[in-house]
Formats: sequence, C-alpha cells, structure tokens
Amino acid sequence: MPSRYSLEDVRAHATDDDLWVVIHNKVYNVTTYLEEHPGGAEILKECGGTDATEAFEDVGHSERAWAAMESLIVGELSLKVGQDMFKTCSVACAIEVVTLYRPTYEHVKTAAVLTKEPGMKWLPNLATKAILLGLTGVLLLKGGPRLLDQARQSRALIPTGGFWYGFLSSAAAFSIVSAGAGCYLASLLNASHIVKKYPSRQKARQRTFVGQHSSLANTGILDARSYRKFPLSKKEELSRNVLRLVFALPKPSDVLNLPTGQHVSVRADIDGQSVTRSYTPISNSTDEGVIDLIVKVYEQGVLTRHLASLQVGDDLEFRGPLGPMKYRTGLCNHIGMIAGGTGITPMYQIIRAICEDASDKTTVSLLYANNVEGDIILRAQLDHWAAQCPTKFNVSYVLLHPPREWKHCTGLVTKELIREKLPITAPDTKIMLCGPPGMVSVVKRYIAELGLQTPGAISKANDQVFVF
Repeated sequence: MPSRYSLEDVRAHATDDDLWVVIHNKVYNVTTYLEEHPGGAEILKECGGTDATEAFEDVGHSERAWAAMESLIVGELSLKVGQDMFKTCSVACAIEVVTLYRPTYEHVKTAAVLTKEPGMKWLPNLATKAILLGLTGVLLLKGGPRLLDQARQSRALIPTGGFWYGFLSSAAAFSIVSAGAGCYLASLLNASHIVKKYPSRQKARQRTFVGQHSSLANTGILDARSYRKFPLSKKEELSRNVLRLVFALPKPSDVLNLPTGQHVSVRADIDGQSVTRSYTPISNSTDEGVIDLIVKVYEQGVLTRHLASLQVGDDLEFRGPLGPMKYRTGLCNHIGMIAGGTGITPMYQIIRAICEDASDKTTVSLLYANNVEGDIILRAQLDHWAAQCPTKFNVSYVLLHPPREWKHCTGLVTKELIREKLPITAPDTKIMLCGPPGMVSVVKRYIAELGLQTPGAISKANDQVFVF
C-alpha cells in the first residue's frame, strides 16, 4: 500500500535539497529532477511543498514527462472523510472524475397546478351556486320595478323635492345590489382561485457542490484532459519563417470557446515520439468553424518543422484550454504589453477582445519588437485596431535592423523605452510579457528596476506583471 501524506507533511519538504510537490493527488520528490526539468529549476522550486496540479496542467506536458515522473512518486495525498477535498486539492484534480454535486434536499409538499376536488364534493357546491344565482336573478327582475314604485309612492310622504330624493335612494340601493351580484358572478367565472399562482421568477435553490467548475472543464469542442484531432483547412506563409495554419472544427457553426488569454497544446507523433508545444490561437469565440494559429518555424524545431510540412487535410491534435490568464472586462484600467516575434499572439487576442467590446474601457499600450520589418506579424490587424480605437489602443514598433525609411523605434527594448511608451506609473496597471526567453528575462529585470512587482517563475492571473 502506498504511503499517504497530508498537505502539512508535503509543506515540510520545500527546500532546494528536499523538494516535494503534489500533482493529481500523488506526491512526488523532485529534488533530483531540478536540473533536468526542461522548464527550469525555478518553476519547481516555486511549487515546492504545494499542490502543483493546476500549474502542471496549465503548461501542458507530454507523455514523456508523465513517464519521467513515475520514478519520482513517493506516495499519495491523504484526504480525511468529511473534509472538503477541494480545500486540499487543486481544482484540476477534480477533472479526472465526473464532477458531482450534492443537493441540499428540502421536504416539499407537492400539489397539482390545477387542483381537482375528489369524489362528488363538487355537487353540493354546484347546487349552492345555482340557488344563489337564481335568487340574484329574481331580485334583479322583480326587485327593480318594485323599487321604482316605492320611489313614486314616497313623493306623497316627502316634502317638495322628496320624489327625487327617494328616487336617488332607490337607485343607489339598486346599484349596490347589482354591483354585488356582478362581482359574485365574476368570481364564479374566474378560474384563478383553482390555479396555483407562481412568481414570475423563482430564485434557484442553493446546492452544495463537491467539485468546482474549472477552466479545465470540457467546452464541447476542446477537451483539457485529452487530445482531439482537427484537419488543416488553410495554410498561408506570412513571412520567411512564419506560417498561418487554419484548422477546421467539426461543424462550420462551431466556436472554439477559448477564454481570452488562454492557450492550447498541440501534439504530433514524429519518428515514433510524441512531441507537444503550446500555442495561443488568434481566433476567438466569434470566429466560427476554425482554430487559427500563427507558427514560427525553427530550423532545429522538431514540431515546427512538422507543422510546416502539413498539407491541407492533414490532422493535428489539440488539447485545451490551458493557462492561468483569463482576461475579463474590468481586470484593470491599463495594460502595458511587451511582445517579441510570435509572442504577439496572446497579446493580439486580448487587444482584439478589448477593441471589439464597446463597453470595455481598458486602455492598451503595446511595444512590439522584431529583428527586421518583414518579421512583424499581424501588422495590418494591429494598425487597424489602432486606427479604429485610438483612445483604447496604441502600438509602438521596435526593430533591431530597421530600413532607412523606418519612422518607429529602433534597437532593443530598453528600460527608458518602457518608461516612455508604457503606463507603468498609472494606477491599476498590469504589464504583460511574451517573447523569446532572452528578451523576456531582460525585460523582467527592467520592470523590477522601474518599481513594479517582480514576476515569479509561474505566472498567476492576478500578478501585476504577467508572463505568458
């Protein structure tokens, strides 16, 4: 039987020479794996002594990674009966099983909407109503003329003008009787007293959930826990080493339902090995029937060269949505973005969402760095949004090797350029980074020197500085 540990036990192993993590309820000793981890030792150190399931799933790992982890298992996480398992387990571990809920039951007295009186109880009621209706009719037919005769006779008993007084009194009495009879008849014809009435809107009953809804939940098209195949429908060369690959969803009316800011993992079997990589589509939930990717092809990149070899009709496997960032209106007032190369794709997804939403008042300033002008991706789209939404969005292009007629920024992204172009001193500002590792590492240092929060090895949605 495997050893069992509580989260308190795991938290005691959070040093560089004794590092444990929890992933999907299994406890791993990753101390000897620090230097081998492809994502770097800092990521594992930051997760040390915690449940790292969500961070693990957000990145997306291959079967090779799962196989490497098997030898690192030291036990399982113990969960006491009666505790809320989701206080001691990441949201993602619930995705392995069907999400359950436990209703809060109430004793409810049921009744038909249209009530039926049992047996022959309706017969006495019907007889009583018939008698009352008959008496009312007699009163109206016989009583009306008699009231008029009484009014005429009263003329002899009442002084001058008394006739009209008597007539009006009789008329008033007749009106009261008629009104009463009419109301009674209306009540007999009104069926609402036997129909149960409901409020126009009923408040939903509260339920106690065992599981929690997660961003990893199945959207219907993508699945966060398993890969699904989609065929390539269009292939376009954007620059010397950048491709646009469009994949078709099962139906033309399907949408991706990918939260803004999240990404997908793609997988391909190449020479007998499973290779994965994460990409942020530039398509969103208003684009029907497609997954739209921008891919930079690297000469030594096993997966990117495979993607470049795909022909229309070939399949590629997708899994998602993944990632901690889910942009929403009101996340912050200002966003300063720094992107390099294909690092523009998650930025573009957020820029597009903000510019397409008239109710979103967030402002965005983008610094977009490339080597040469031909490397600028999505330039037409970025210029379009800058022209359409000048109060919301502005872009500054930076080229290391600019042409002679270049009118934008030149050189590298520097601390002074960041201070000049981005709203780093404005209240409620977030900075977002995405690009080559070397550029991101330098920019993170500049950001810290400018007084902003230093980003950790694993980005969280509420970080002041978020690294994709």
